[in-house]
Amino acid sequence: LMDGGGSTTLNLVRPGESAISQINSPSDGKQRSVTNYIMLVSTEPPDPDGDPERLVIYPYSARLLTGAQIEPDIMAVDSVGFAVSPPDDLEFDGDGLGSVEDGVFTADESGEGVLTVSSDGVESGQMELLVVDTPDSIAVSEEESGRERTELTLETGESIDLTASAVYGHLPLTVRDECFTWEVEGDIGEIDETGLFTAGE
Repeated sequence: LMDGGGSTTLNLVRPGESAISQINSPSDGKQRSVTNYIMLVSTEPPDPDGDPERLVIYPYSARLLTGAQIEPDIMAVDSVGFAVSPPDDLEFDGDGLGSVEDGVFTADESGEGVLTVSSDGVESGQMELLVVDTPDSIAVSEEESGRERTELTLETGESIDLTASAVYGHLPLTVRDECFTWEVEGDIGEIDETGLFTAGE
């Protein structure tokens, strides 16, 4: 039984990677120096052929607003789990929720499904998808500072670059400014499709 304090950290080499990554958040905010470790290691040598056996896609899951984009990392492992180069002939299937172009997935339709990456003779990899067209909440903030804004005071002709974030089920969604419809009411200025507002005369 681990005590769960700052001295409790969990590290692993994820499939397709060669370096160790810390995957939990200890209470100290960083890994604490300790004297005792529990290590699970493989003594199997890498496959001498170096051929990919299975594809891996990171992140394992994604939550996106309709129109958002994500560029997943595609990796591969050999028959015993060591990292190898993925094949070049990768094919993607967005499960009807979107499409992939130049390695970038664009969410087109709302729903739940999986993004699958495949190649001939290699076990495919999958990433769970949740695409939402109506988030629970939206917040607007300054692009540069990240400070949330509910009101603005600007000089005539002054501009400010705004950005938006969205939450669904208490968790943040992957978004981009073009996911939102930006509008102003009254003769106060103009705002473009990326959230750049310019105060009027």
